[in-house]
Amino acid sequence: MLEIHYNGIDIHEWVDKFLILIIAVLVAWLLSRWLARLVDRTLNHLEVPDASIFLNITKGAVWVVAVLCVLQPVFNVSPNALITTLGAASIALSLGLQDTISNLIGGLGLMINKVVKPNDYITVNGITGRVQDVTWRSTTVKDRIGNIEVIPNSVLNKSAITKLTRVLAHETSLEITLKPDVDVNKTCEELIRTVDKALGKQKAPAATVVRLTGISSSGTQATIFFHVKEDITFANATDLVVRALEDSDYIA
Repeated sequence: MLEIHYNGIDIHEWVDKFLILIIAVLVAWLLSRWLARLVDRTLNHLEVPDASIFLNITKGAVWVVAVLCVLQPVFNVSPNALITTLGAASIALSLGLQDTISNLIGGLGLMINKVVKPNDYITVNGITGRVQDVTWRSTTVKDRIGNIEVIPNSVLNKSAITKLTRVLAHETSLEITLKPDVDVNKTCEELIRTVDKALGKQKAPAATVVRLTGISSSGTQATIFFHVKEDITFANATDLVVRALEDSDYIA
């Protein structure tokens, strides 16, 4: 084969290395996409919650193998030597990456044990919202007003988590006192009609309920439970209800 040199550099050798690198990158990219789809189907078959943490680990493993494969032919670096070096440095790396490793293990535990999954409604550490995703490092939760809370998996794994049904996640309440001389049953029916009318299209498809909670000298205590759509804040919905009830002649 005709050798071509430029300033002491073998052009054929560098072209070969470049082609090997390009082929390795292309194969790794295609393989990572195929494996990601396979993992997704497998998780669905096993009824394991779908989250990006599994896809990220799969893709990461493919690219690590791809890098090891091209070290010798492209960069003249022995993979065994690199692995040995990394092994010797693993203790130092583990100390520096304690939080990362803890978050990764915590995220895998959350998903495999089906503690949380995307689209779950949860309350944790005073944060209530819908789980957006579980990554290798953290879990993102979107609250009712649109804020995105990023919670490290290690923290989430050690915290008490309350999982809410979709109905309860959209429910809020308002405490009122009814006058002593009112017909309680008719008044409760009127309260429900007034609340539903006040909320209008902002109301979620769940029944408004009035529960009596006690009796005092000032009247009958009651709590109105009503449901609003996900993009409506509880504060705005409660304000609408209060305004609709403020002139009612049956509230003490």
